Amino acid sequence: MTLRAVIKAGGSAGVDRDAVADLVADVARSDEIVLVHGASAETDRLAVDDVEVATSRIVSLGGRRRRPEGDFNEYGYSWRTMADPEGNEFCLIYEP
Repeated sequence: MTLRAVIKAGGSAGVDRDAVADLVADVARSDEIVLVHGASAETDRLAVDDVEVATSRIVSLGGRRRRPEGDFNEYGYSWRTMADPEGNEFCLIYEP
């Protein structure tokens, strides 16, 4: 089986390709891979074990929290809304 990854990193201008490659390599070596099949709106979510570590890594790469005053908690799920350096939104999903 061949797996192909598509990484949404906003526009190509100003993207640090080495930083993206390092992040992908880190994820590939971990147990954090979640395979999702669906439309773009369904794939802008990433399940993480430690939301604080993930947030710190994203911020160190130029991202930011979209809602710094708090996370969402509904129906047994928690998620944190983040944005990449160009403002594209995605969510980190974690167990409360």
